[in-house]
Amino acid sequence: MITTSFHGTAFATVFDKPLLAVVKTANDKDGRGTTLMKNVGNEKAITSYNSSDTYQESELYQLRADNEKYKEYKRESLAQLRAMVN
Repeated sequence: MITTSFHGTAFATVFDKPLLAVVKTANDKDGRGTTLMKNVGNEKAITSYNSSDTYQESELYQLRADNEKYKEYKRESLAQLRAMVN
């Protein structure tokens, strides 16, 4: 999946789909999508509109979240939500 949206980034991560997340500029370090990608170990899949990066098709299929980092991030997020509700 190639997406410019946070929700596309989130769904591709949750459903373990290959992902290339496109951000406005290479300096876009604080966006929700960028933060999510870093937290799940997939920062290599972040590119910008003005990037001259090129990818081979086979490389694109490797751009997925690190499964263990994703599971840990999910556990931490659910624990924070439970703490807020209780």
